[in-house]
Amino acid sequence: GINAEYMGGLITGNIKDDNTCRKLIHDNVMIYMSTPKIPVVHHYRTRCLNLSNGIELKYLFPTYNPNNPNSAVVMYFQIGERTIDKLAHLRMLSQLISPLFFTQLRTQQQLGYIVSSSYSDEYLSLGMNFSVQSHVVHPQEIQHRIINFVIYFNEYLSNLTDEEFYRNRDALAQKLSEKPKDLKQMTSLLWREILDELYIWNRRDLDVNAVSKVTLASLQEFYNKYFATSPGSSIRYISIHNYSNSYTIDLTEKNNSELWSSTTILVKDIDESKAHLDYLSYFPISVSN
Repeated sequence: GINAEYMGGLITGNIKDDNTCRKLIHDNVMIYMSTPKIPVVHHYRTRCLNLSNGIELKYLFPTYNPNNPNSAVVMYFQIGERTIDKLAHLRMLSQLISPLFFTQLRTQQQLGYIVSSSYSDEYLSLGMNFSVQSHVVHPQEIQHRIINFVIYFNEYLSNLTDEEFYRNRDALAQKLSEKPKDLKQMTSLLWREILDELYIWNRRDLDVNAVSKVTLASLQEFYNKYFATSPGSSIRYISIHNYSNSYTIDLTEKNNSELWSSTTILVKDIDESKAHLDYLSYFPISVSN
């Protein structure tokens, strides 16, 4: 027989009237064909790849502008499916990491004009990005410096005083508790809930409450789990290297094993690599965990 996925795709792809008309025809066809409606979990959504623990996916490519002297590296550390508790810990890390990362790699090491770090919570997936653009060092050296910082920050976090921790936590909670200043900000907050299909209208209160529960000990445990290579850690990341014409791409390039005990997989074909990876599930998403 004709299954629901086939009929849904056929109707969606061929009826170009408004959504109300499409839904009316779709529902009536399903009734006539005695075919069940497509479950919500089977609806099309943009989802994130689920990286394997202990694995680095590395992609190397040349700059599109041969006259651009800059190379760039982006490292993305994946945390996993978004929960309010994980997001609170990731926000606290970003609060501490961002100024320190900029100071060390931009001001002190002077690698280049663009140096930044930020957390990501797109498509219900959490992660931390580190980005550096430089015209003075090789892309592999840029990654070397980022890794050194990640290792250093573990020690920094271990020596962080309670006073400094609480000062940063209170500042983050205050920022999250601020009400939208205009209709644009309000619309952005509400529309995000609609797009994610979570409809948590009191998210601001939940976020502030979750941040207020983060402790220095729980933050250290979170960092060791997702950013360290100690036994039992869940470190997994993607590194993307954009080469200027000053350097030749080495497809045998691996990571520095003395710095990082992860397995590097060199990505030569993005679509082929994605075909061999799982995706993070979209449902269910826990609000409290």
